[in-house]
Amino acid sequence: MTIVAFVDTSEARHDLAIELAVAAAEFSLDEDVPLYLLTDAITALEVGISLIGSRESRVVEGGEYRASPIRLLPFIQRSHVIEDGFLRGESESGEGGDISELFDLGLFARPQERGEPWEAGDEPATALLKVIEAVRPEQIVGLGRKSAYWKTVGESLQESTGGRVPRVITIDGFEPDDTDKQSQPFVVRRPDIRPVGRRESERPSETDALEEQRLAAERDGQLVAGFIQFLVGNTRGRRVEVVRTR
Repeated sequence: MTIVAFVDTSEARHDLAIELAVAAAEFSLDEDVPLYLLTDAITALEVGISLIGSRESRVVEGGEYRASPIRLLPFIQRSHVIEDGFLRGESESGEGGDISELFDLGLFARPQERGEPWEAGDEPATALLKVIEAVRPEQIVGLGRKSAYWKTVGESLQESTGGRVPRVITIDGFEPDDTDKQSQPFVVRRPDIRPVGRRESERPSETDALEEQRLAAERDGQLVAGFIQFLVGNTRGRRVEVVRTR
């Protein structure tokens, strides 16, 4: 099994997107499943930091180094983010904290460790299209409702001829606006947990607001758990469909 995933979402959804991306990365490490991840440099750093300690017992097995199954595609450039060049190379200050340390820890595979006969290039959309065409992943996971990369996914599916057709996995709250164009995507949804009841004319009390925040966090947590359940179940031969209709 191979997974291709992209994270390209709004700031409001960023924290949940990170949780889902980390879940996919942890699954990749646990099951030794190749994961091609497309995101910006800061998000990649956040995912990598969350994985620290996950591969300490996996870096060397039987005296032989085994590269991480997580491959980073060329970083998405964010126009609203202050220059993030320090995340893409060696730290000039010598104090550490750059993404190269995550490669040193074996959390991400270095380009020379992948052994791939094709070149992804430096442009994110082109790299995404090339990797889908080259590796024919079983699963494509998109995190970004208005992301332009959904168009790239659609193009890859249209150009796919013969062989395995990737299954598009969309996550509740991150699905594209033009879902009907995405070749019947599979949707992992939040559980239906009801908030504290009150009439619309009533102002929410502080207690109600806290309760709604708690329920929102619980829904997000169960969404992440459902996503993991889906990945594990389908990898191990059990077709799991975690779908809820609103």
